Amino acid sequence: ISNIKHLYLSNNEIRYICPHKLKRLMKIKTLGLKGNPLNVFPDVTPLNNTLETLYVGDVGLSAVPRHLIDPLIKLTRLNLNKNKLTTVPNMAILNMNTRLTYLILRENPIKKLHLRDAESLYHVKEVRMNYTAIQTLPKFCPMKPTHISLAGSKFDPCACENSWVKLPDCNVTVSVDEVICPGAAKPWIDLTYQGLIAVCRNISVSLDADDFMRGNNSVSDSLKLTDLNIHPFEVITYEI
Repeated sequence: ISNIKHLYLSNNEIRYICPHKLKRLMKIKTLGLKGNPLNVFPDVTPLNNTLETLYVGDVGLSAVPRHLIDPLIKLTRLNLNKNKLTTVPNMAILNMNTRLTYLILRENPIKKLHLRDAESLYHVKEVRMNYTAIQTLPKFCPMKPTHISLAGSKFDPCACENSWVKLPDCNVTVSVDEVICPGAAKPWIDLTYQGLIAVCRNISVSLDADDFMRGNNSVSDSLKLTDLNIHPFEVITYEI
């Protein structure tokens, strides 16, 4: 057992992992525990010097304790899909563990990615949040390229507050379901940042001079003219 490098124990009835017994897995690199009724994040800290991939999807997790993941200094891939996480785990841990490059959060009831969590993804190469309830992403510009997969989620790529993901200097790319924004002549994936701003301004802002003079600005719930640095009467033309 001391020579095992890849151990898959998925879809059993395992309810508890004894940390002491894991010490015998001296060369383990991959541990698969998905589909077991653990309900808590397993203590696999005895594997801290060798474990690179950990699958703990569909085990009933509602939290990821920092003290159980901080010691996993060799971990590069963490799969947490199909759990009960309502927010992205306290990702401050990832700034300390710079080896983690793949984070899988598919099919969790996550509704929001907070800026403090987003900023701590600076060293993560790929984050998968498909089929979550996330609608917007806070602007963050990691030091290295980060890809966020949101296909199947409630993320609205046409919303003005999400237009920052098209900025060429932010090192963030996003994959979504194929969509053509209202008023656009081509799919969202082919729009530039300037083109997307022009489109979302056209579909999100509706004012006329009378409304403006009365102080009755009709704008979308998520957009303010000042957010786009556009004067209400300024005419801007972008090539879409």
